[in-house]
Amino acid sequence: MRARRRHLSMLGALCALLLLPTYAHAHGHLVRARPGPGDTIRVAPRTLRLQFSEAPELAMSSIRLVDVQGRDIRLLPLRIDADSARVLIADIPELLAPGRYTVRWQMAGRDGHPMHGQYDFVLAADTARAVGPAVPSPIATTPAPAPIVRDSLPAQTHLAEGFDSESSTYVIVRWVHFIGLLVVIGGVAFYWLVLGRVHQADLTDSVMQESAVRARSVALMGAFLLAVATIARLFAQWAALRANADDPAAMSLHVMVLGSGWGHAWLL
Repeated sequence: MRARRRHLSMLGALCALLLLPTYAHAHGHLVRARPGPGDTIRVAPRTLRLQFSEAPELAMSSIRLVDVQGRDIRLLPLRIDADSARVLIADIPELLAPGRYTVRWQMAGRDGHPMHGQYDFVLAADTARAVGPAVPSPIATTPAPAPIVRDSLPAQTHLAEGFDSESSTYVIVRWVHFIGLLVVIGGVAFYWLVLGRVHQADLTDSVMQESAVRARSVALMGAFLLAVATIARLFAQWAALRANADDPAAMSLHVMVLGSGWGHAWLL
């Protein structure tokens, strides 16, 4: 009977693990960009195009363009490319002067994990004037010679300092959330799968009652841990987005919760 109880407990724990979201290696990252990291271009770009490994949530994404003096270059509101949900586009309304520029980006996919980074490109001194206004279009184009589009990001691309989904605090909060969920599912599974089966055996009522009380206590402890971790994860997500946003004041809890798929999932 004890062996059967252990087997059923292991089965319940395994089912709980399978129900956990598979977030490992699912974080979004920059795949290619135009202008790209380390590019030297001779045509002033009218758009920044960043392609990621997964579709970014527009409400939780941002792009900044900074010149060598650290001044922000005005960009039009971000938009998703009409042909690819993985491409973020930021239009540049004014002609750029020659020099070195830094692109600072932040994105979060549907899993809600905020990632950020930055890279540099150079606009050469013999720059040709870009043709056409910077207006939203399905595919923004510039005349030849075109900036190089890189299939893989070179060493110039790196993560900027800041709090994101790779930070230790964020990881701890996420795993506490998973553990709480596991304990809840495991306690419920033990109560119904194990105690339900042994109820047919010749066990005294006192043993059954004690086991049921312990199972309920474990499940309640897991529920409390899950509730605390869920709230902590909300604020950790908000802190990660605000830490690297171009306008932290605009990244409100209201926007994050109601304006993104991650927020909708959190409400559920």
